[in-house]
Amino acid sequence: MRRSDWHKRLMISATAVLLEAPIARPFMAYIVMGFAGLPGPPPPVVGVLPPSLIGELFIVAGMIYDWRTRGKVHPAYFWAGASR
Repeated sequence: MRRSDWHKRLMISATAVLLEAPIARPFMAYIVMGFAGLPGPPPPVVGVLPPSLIGELFIVAGMIYDWRTRGKVHPAYFWAGASR
């Protein structure tokens, strides 16, 4: 592959986006089922925010790693963020 650095960073970004659904499942189960395991009201919009932010932390961790090791953030992260 000619541009393996771009491929690696774009794959990390794509995986982080796909991981939001599995990360959200425990949050939604807790919010919807509640403490007693009985069905509750639909989840609020605020219940979706923490799993999304946790998924974004994977991208931020990659950006921090690049910044610390290379001295700058790779442009692939910005392209991935702009296409979201």
